[in-house]
Amino acid sequence: MGMKITYWLMAIILLLIVTMQYAMASPKTIYLFRHSEKQLGQNPSLSLQGQQRANRLIDLISADDTVSLFSTDYKRTRETAAPLSDFFNIPVQIYNARALDKLKQRIIQQNNTVVVIGHSNTTPQLAQLLSNEEIEKMAEDNFNEYYILQLKAYEHKSQYSVKKQKMNF
Repeated sequence: MGMKITYWLMAIILLLIVTMQYAMASPKTIYLFRHSEKQLGQNPSLSLQGQQRANRLIDLISADDTVSLFSTDYKRTRETAAPLSDFFNIPVQIYNARALDKLKQRIIQQNNTVVVIGHSNTTPQLAQLLSNEEIEKMAEDNFNEYYILQLKAYEHKSQYSVKKQKMNF
């Protein structure tokens, strides 16, 4: 009988360790931005206004110690991510905007603040995927709104509450 109790106790301890590691691996805060203002054309660079906005994103994130940074592989998103990459001295991790499920898995494996630079169509989709909340579409000319997602307390899986924010710059 003592062996059975030891077995079950070890199984419970192992389950708790695995569960705690999973919960601890999820980022507490995720910032979702769409790229800043762009020039015209195929795969355009940022406009001057877009470059200024990209530089100001640091003001929103700078209080965080460690950051993981994700961007699609377009000039406008990489250029929006560049000031954050330089400020935190971190690489920009490229993701495929058509594979948001894979990006979600990469995000929830992080244990620090996550910043994602995307597009007007994919940014709300990713917010919805992470939060399971209904998120309205973002207008093509909307560059000053972003989402902050916070890990819900006492959850056994990585699910987030989402707040839409406006930049004051």
